[in-house]
Amino acid sequence: DYRSPVVAARMSTWFTLGPLLGGLTMVIAAANRSGSSWAQDAAILGGASMAFGLTLGPSVGYAYSGEHLRGWGVGVLRLVGLTVGTYALASAVLENAFCEEDCSQKDTSGPAILGLTLVIASVISAIYDVAKAPDAARRSNARNGLSDLNLVPVVAASAPGAFRGLALAGRF
Repeated sequence: DYRSPVVAARMSTWFTLGPLLGGLTMVIAAANRSGSSWAQDAAILGGASMAFGLTLGPSVGYAYSGEHLRGWGVGVLRLVGLTVGTYALASAVLENAFCEEDCSQKDTSGPAILGLTLVIASVISAIYDVAKAPDAARRSNARNGLSDLNLVPVVAASAPGAFRGLALAGRF
């Protein structure tokens, strides 16, 4: 089957942006209603939606193209990296934030740098996969012998006169 590079790009883009924007909306709504009973649940669900959108959303274009191991494997690695990075960053920040005067200050720069590096790597990997999803569709078409399929304008002459239209042209 022919796999459209445009569809692969759109699927990766929208399955990434949709959960990110929806989750961000939930987190902002929870922050504005911090005293209500549902605010904590909304913040957790919004954060989870953003995490899954960022990590697994870019993989949808690869799955559409038939590269399931590449898409879902890298998506799960991004999810693990984002989870570990967020945990390391949050624990490094919170460890010294709640320390009183009698606490010994610990050096948390190592976990903070590790956490920040993992979070940034996950974001860069997601952007890269969204940008490269059309290439996965092209590789799928090349594997299946559908190397080029396009909609082209046509002007054809017929007995009563010439007509214009569109034709599907390709190499097989």
